[in-house]
Amino acid sequence: MYETRRATEIVSLLKSFYPEALLGIIGVDGTDGVGKATLANTLREVAGGSVLSLDELVVKNRGRYIPNLRHRELKTTLADRDSTSDYRGRLPSCRA
Repeated sequence: MYETRRATEIVSLLKSFYPEALLGIIGVDGTDGVGKATLANTLREVAGGSVLSLDELVVKNRGRYIPNLRHRELKTTLADRDSTSDYRGRLPSCRA
C-alpha cells in the first residue's frame, strides 16, 4: 500500500504499476471533502475520458446514498458512455 497526498501521485502510481487501469472505468469513493473530484479530474486530464459524479444521480435529501441512487439512470448513462468510448471490452482486472 502507498500513502499519497496528491492526485498526481496516484496517477503516477497507476501509470507505473497498473497502466491498463487508465483504459477502463475508475471509481473513486470517499467521504465529503477528501478530494474525490480533484482526483477524478486529474485522472481525466492524464488518461482522457470523462467524469461522472454520482451526486448527479441521487435522489436528494433521503439520508442514505446507495439506496437512493437512481440505478436505472446510472446504468443508461454508463451504457451510453461505453458505446462511445475506446475502452469498451478492455476493462482491466487489477488487484492490488
